[in-house]
Amino acid sequence: MYGTKFLLAEGKDGFTVLRAAGNGTEELHILEEAVGGRVTEVASYAFSDRIGERDRTERLEKGFWVDEKGGRTEPPDETFEEIQGEGLQKISLPQSLKRVGSYAFYNCRILEKISFFDSLTDLGAGAFTGCHQIKRLQVTCLQGEGSLLRDLLMELPEELAVDWSWKEERARLFFPEFFEEGVENTPARILENHVHGSGLSYRNCFYKRSLNFKEYDSLFPKAVAWEREELLFDLASARLTQPYGMTPEAEERYREYLEGRFSALAQQFAREERYEELDLLLSKLTVPEPELLSAVEALSKEGRTRAVSLLMEYRRRHVQPISRTERKRRFEL
Repeated sequence: MYGTKFLLAEGKDGFTVLRAAGNGTEELHILEEAVGGRVTEVASYAFSDRIGERDRTERLEKGFWVDEKGGRTEPPDETFEEIQGEGLQKISLPQSLKRVGSYAFYNCRILEKISFFDSLTDLGAGAFTGCHQIKRLQVTCLQGEGSLLRDLLMELPEELAVDWSWKEERARLFFPEFFEEGVENTPARILENHVHGSGLSYRNCFYKRSLNFKEYDSLFPKAVAWEREELLFDLASARLTQPYGMTPEAEERYREYLEGRFSALAQQFAREERYEELDLLLSKLTVPEPELLSAVEALSKEGRTRAVSLLMEYRRRHVQPISRTERKRRFEL
């Protein structure tokens, strides 16, 4: 039987998750309520494989076990394994959660996705240290536009996609990678800190706890200078299709970039079988005919018939056919 059991303890304003055990668990949904109270905290090293044996023993003595529905249960038997380190791929934090302790997910090396709410207000130092495979964050704002998103982004210097929502508003945002390098300035006898990539600039587009969308969009030229084309396609297309907080100037900048490179964009989306996204994006663009025909030719050679069909339908609806007089004039020229 598959399932998850949580080791809890009384906290200052609710229950604290000390450890968890499961069988067949890759995506972990931390429960919101247990035995009549709310779960408000994840303890330090709760899901780390680097927790000390003494600390583990103390937690087992201090806590009590509950099942996925929050009811008291027996301790896990030998069919269960501790959920820690490489046993955790996705984590969903409940709306009730307020705090995540220091190094709570330390060394969760295959963790790919984190979902959380704006009710999370305290992120301990190094909570996601060693989690280098995280690719996606999902943040749901219920109290306003602010959250601990920037705190997580600063802990995770890798390239990240963020699904952000507030009320009925949605935005898909991409944050490029950055890394810092210490370079010795021998004549001055100092160590200079050099930052590479546009990722740090994107992570600084926050006022207090809220993302400044205008500033985020203004950084696109810097990203064009630093980042790979595939990421730029994702970033620009995501903003055009979910344009919350976007100015007309930013929209024009994104459109111009994608329209001028549409052939390469269409090939990327087709290879990744992102046909619905491609169709939606086409409704936002005015694709130059040379780029459109180049894409059709390339995709036809690759046998991407569904993508070709989308592009040909777009051409039928949006590109005016050339008259006989115009064809004759072009031939004579």
